[in-house]
Amino acid sequence: MASLRGRLSGGLLISLIVILVLQWFYVSEFISHLGEGYVESRLAHDAESILSALYIDNGGVIKLAEEKIGAIYHRPFSGHYYKIFFEGYEPVRSRSLWDNDMKIPLSIVGKSVKTRITGPQGQNLMLLTSGYMKYDRAVSISVAEDVTQMEVDIKNFQAGYAIVSFFGIAMLMLTQWAIVRRGLAPLGRAREDLLKLERGEVESIESDVPTEVRPLVDEINQLLKIMTERLKRSRKAVGNLAHALKTPLTAISRLSEDAKVSDSEMRLALKKNSEFINNLIDRELARARLAGPLLMGQSVIVEKDISDLLITLEQIYRAKNLSIEWNRAHPEFSILADREDIMELLGILLDNACKWAKSRVLFSVTCAPDVSFIVEDDGPGCPQDKLELLKVRGVRLDESGHGHGLGLSIAADIVDSYSGTIEFGRSEKLGGFWAAVKLANVGTA
Repeated sequence: MASLRGRLSGGLLISLIVILVLQWFYVSEFISHLGEGYVESRLAHDAESILSALYIDNGGVIKLAEEKIGAIYHRPFSGHYYKIFFEGYEPVRSRSLWDNDMKIPLSIVGKSVKTRITGPQGQNLMLLTSGYMKYDRAVSISVAEDVTQMEVDIKNFQAGYAIVSFFGIAMLMLTQWAIVRRGLAPLGRAREDLLKLERGEVESIESDVPTEVRPLVDEINQLLKIMTERLKRSRKAVGNLAHALKTPLTAISRLSEDAKVSDSEMRLALKKNSEFINNLIDRELARARLAGPLLMGQSVIVEKDISDLLITLEQIYRAKNLSIEWNRAHPEFSILADREDIMELLGILLDNACKWAKSRVLFSVTCAPDVSFIVEDDGPGCPQDKLELLKVRGVRLDESGHGHGLGLSIAADIVDSYSGTIEFGRSEKLGGFWAAVKLANVGTA
């Protein structure tokens, strides 16, 4: 694809050429028409002057008073000529024709005809023939003028106008090039920011760009923010998992170094710790499964995506024969937020509820006035004095088999990235754990 600068300059160049060519034709035709109109008006005036110079002498003969006609019609080959046809008389020619003649058609009385003919010495003549009535006789007066110089002047004007237009296009293109270069300079800085971003020197792209490009830059920055938060959560999850694995691995290491431990005790400890490790791994794999496929930036279709999530949970915990009840006031809407974030958030909350529930899990979704989720279970719940610790990284309340999993702090981070709120407590309906999320800055469709 051609560069934006090239496309803008090319489009402007084509537009200017088309406009100036059309303007050139229009102006040329206008000047030519104006010149011909001026000559025609002068010829009509001369024809009327010649008509007024006709008179009848004492002998009753119609004659022409040549002294009343301009001297230019008396000078040979002056470029101004006339010829008179008077009914019943021989044609009268101007002295300027000398020995030449003009073949002119007669004109009807009251009509005027304009035409072009070749005159003496190859002159390009504009001829106006008009018909009149005088002394009860038809008179046809033809007046001609050499327009060669006028046409030369018009052609010189056309050539000069074309040259001025060419330089005008060149100046406009240079001005356009400078304007486009200055206008696209912020894009160059944005490109430099991308290179700096790749090297880790900056965290986002400067938004000081043209208005038309700003939405793109804002979307890129939003995507960078989402990816940064996701990377932080991934590192946090890996850190939590590593911390959780460290305890059983340390125990196994100590047992292996203790010579007093019997084989049966060793086997029992290995079995217990290996089961713990397997459970942790299964939980992480289940969490990845709950998040679903990676669809960057796609919104969450509530009815479809959450239904698929609940079906997956029922398959994972089918041995517990759980009853997962979903209450939604408006099922036909979409959540305009990153799909992976929302699915990971719901996956953590619902997986945690399914893990500790005895038989029932309640899940509610609302979209007015804000997007909200409420998850409740009938499990043992969490002590009131330890609820806030669930949001703290690295704190695990399930080491003794009581409390809730490792992912709630990650859920709190996701909610925080959307400027939302998350609360933990005890369910009034089921008596177990209660989690409520409100995302005030997330839209719906």
